[in-house]
Amino acid sequence: MEEKSKYWLLNDLCHKTKVTPLQTFFLQQALRTYFADLGESLQIPFPYDLNNKFVYRARLNENFVFEKKGDLYCPPIGQTKLGRANFPNQPIFYCAETPDVAVAEIKIPNKDCFVTVGQFRIKEGIKLSLKSLGLHKTERYKIEGAKNELIEVENVLMELFTKNSEDYDELYSKTATVTSTVLEENSYHGIIYPSIQTEFKGECIAIRPELIKQHFELTEVKLFEVRVDPATQKSHFKERLYALNFDNDRIKWLFKE
Repeated sequence: MEEKSKYWLLNDLCHKTKVTPLQTFFLQQALRTYFADLGESLQIPFPYDLNNKFVYRARLNENFVFEKKGDLYCPPIGQTKLGRANFPNQPIFYCAETPDVAVAEIKIPNKDCFVTVGQFRIKEGIKLSLKSLGLHKTERYKIEGAKNELIEVENVLMELFTKNSEDYDELYSKTATVTSTVLEENSYHGIIYPSIQTEFKGECIAIRPELIKQHFELTEVKLFEVRVDPATQKSHFKERLYALNFDNDRIKWLFKE
């Protein structure tokens, strides 16, 4: 009889179509065991180097212009819906290393619209630690020395975090469980995982919300008009407004010439 992997329960629960509250509890326990065994094998320091001092957050405008800096931070608790890395009413700061990935991840509708992108600078001397989920196979995050059974679990987590599903509630309940368990560990400030919308050509980052105002500074905001070409269905971006200065919480918009 073939011996089961130490993490068979974790693998089994991640692949289940439906997960009950009791199974979610077991999933959390299995994840805690896995993360304890993992140690720092797939822990990524951030920023990586001097060229990565910024993260970007995009928001879709709905017939209005954002007027406050707070509009580009996490939504209020009561307005926070279930997401890939968070449960309802539990905000998390979604961002990306490049504005292109940040914009792609908000899933712009296939019609003319406006999009706002905020650039956040990481304050000098701040070092964050992100848990990699599914990045271990890329050249940039290639690791050595991890046990095969740990890599097997990473493959399962990668599948979860790179999966599209019609049943988003079911999928996100699993990925949110993984994220919340990761963030129980004080050594992790957030997670980093492949961007589905860019076909894995970039990475998404989700950071504890309380760290953003402590360790990040909003330095620039841009408003783009998005036009969809009827013939090609491709989106074309044109910068319309920008802001480099702020009056307390208020964004001081300027027209782009």
